[in-house]
Amino acid sequence: MRRLVGLEREYRCSAGHEHRSWDRLRSCPDCGESLAVAVIRRAALA
Repeated sequence: MRRLVGLEREYRCSAGHEHRSWDRLRSCPDCGESLAVAVIRRAALA
């Protein structure tokens, strides 16, 4: 049986920077702005 081990998220801040991360982000690493959009792109299964 497969199990979910992580979710890849795509983030976009109000300044337009985009980031993908396996960790949950609360602010943009580039400018520190709060994130406006967070989309779960895919899941890692094991």
